[in-house]
Amino acid sequence: EANASGTWVVAIAEGGMRESITPGINGDLIDPGDPEAMGKALVRYTKDLTLAREAGLKAREHVRENWTVDQAVDRLERHMLTLCEGTAPLGTCPTRT
Repeated sequence: EANASGTWVVAIAEGGMRESITPGINGDLIDPGDPEAMGKALVRYTKDLTLAREAGLKAREHVRENWTVDQAVDRLERHMLTLCEGTAPLGTCPTRT
């Protein structure tokens, strides 16, 4: 949501953040357990307004190019099928259309 609104993001490099944040482009990803790096990244973006503005513009562009409704549905469908294939009784998981 932050990227869609044109806001840079500094986040822990886990889960879905790795899909939505490209370090140095639309924000930064920080290794878990490194609060010093988190602080440095936040200070960098809040002090350098040009960096923050450019990252925000790139963030919005990234969302427009990579997170359309169709792409989101496709990702969700692939994820759900992966979950189903790992847990459903043989032959009961729907196939992708």
